[in-house]
Amino acid sequence: ERFSVDFGNGTKVNLSQREIVDSQRASVDISKAAEARGLQAEKLAMAQKAANYLEEHDLVRMFQDILHGLLMAKPQDPHGYIEERLARARKLSAKHGVTASACGADADTASQRSGGMSVRECMRTSTSLNGYAKVETLMQTLQNTHSQLPVVLPFLPPELRTDLGSEELAEECRRQFQQLDTEGKGSLTPAEMLPVITRLSQVKQTNVSDDQIKRFVGMFDANQDGVICQAEFTALVQFVIVSGFLESEDGKATLEIASIEESAFQDFITMVEEDKERLWSIIPFLPTWLMEHVTSEEFQRSCIANFVALDADASGSLEPEELLDVIAQLSEAHPLAIDLEKCKRFTKVFDTAG
Repeated sequence: ERFSVDFGNGTKVNLSQREIVDSQRASVDISKAAEARGLQAEKLAMAQKAANYLEEHDLVRMFQDILHGLLMAKPQDPHGYIEERLARARKLSAKHGVTASACGADADTASQRSGGMSVRECMRTSTSLNGYAKVETLMQTLQNTHSQLPVVLPFLPPELRTDLGSEELAEECRRQFQQLDTEGKGSLTPAEMLPVITRLSQVKQTNVSDDQIKRFVGMFDANQDGVICQAEFTALVQFVIVSGFLESEDGKATLEIASIEESAFQDFITMVEEDKERLWSIIPFLPTWLMEHVTSEEFQRSCIANFVALDADASGSLEPEELLDVIAQLSEAHPLAIDLEKCKRFTKVFDTAG
C-alpha cells in the first residue's frame, strides 16, 4: 500500500507499507501436533478439546502476534504494551459478539456469534488494528531511517540537501507549527502532535495509542523536555523527507552506496587498530629493505613535508579533521563517508599523548 503526504509548497513525501513475508508467524495446529505424538485416546481427546478452545478464541495466534510485536517495537513499557493489545483484542471480541461467556461453547457457536467470523478474522478486518499496524509501520520506517542517517546523509543528492536547508521549507515548517500550536506557547505537547502522526500514517486519531504517540515524540524531542519546539519540528519534517527518499528506488541505491563506503572504512580502521597492537612484535621480522626504507632520511623528510602540508593552521600538530584526506586515501573510502567521529577514531590509534 502506498500513500503520500503533501507538506505544501511543492514538497511531497511518498511512503509505502508492504507485507514482510519473513515476519509472518504461522499458527500452531495443536490438534495435529497431538495426533503426531501418538497420544492415547483419552489424552488425545483432551488435547483436541484444548485445541478447540484455543482456536475458538484464536489465542495462539493472538499471543504470537503480541510477542512478535513486542520484539519488533521494543516499547519502553512492555507490560503496558501487552495490556493495551489485550484490551484492544477484548474490545474487538465484544464488538463482534465474541465475549467471555463463549468460554465452554463449541467453535461453531462462537462462529455464529461473530457472524461467521473467527476472532482472528475479526481482528484482521478491523479498521482499528489495521490503523494500529500502519502507525507501527511508520514508526519502524522512521527508526530505520534514524539508524541509517549518519551513514547515508553525506550521500544525499545535492538538490535534496539544498531543499532540506532552504528558507522555503523552513517557512512552511513554521506555518504548520503555528497551525498546530493553537495556544501560541511555542511548543507542541504529545497530544498536539497526534495530527502529525495520523497525517503521516493515514489513519484515524482513535487508531493511535498513547505509547505510539510517546515513542514518536521521543524520537524528535532532542532536549527530552517532553514537548516539540519549533526547531525540533523542523528537524522532524526534514527527517520525514529523507525517510521518504530512502523508500524510493533512488534512495535505496544511495543507501547501498553509503553502506559499501561505510563497510570499507570499518574494515580499514579495524585492521589499523589490530595491526597497531602487533606492530612491535613483527618489527624484528620485517624485510631488511623495508626497515632501511622507513628509517632512511629520505623517508623522514617526506613525512615532515606531508605533515607541514596537512598542518593548515601551522600549529605544529594535526587535528583529527586535518587528517580527513589521509584517512580517505588509506581506507579507499569516499571522502563524504569520513566524518569527524571517524577522524577522531583514527587519530586515537596513534595519539600516544592522549
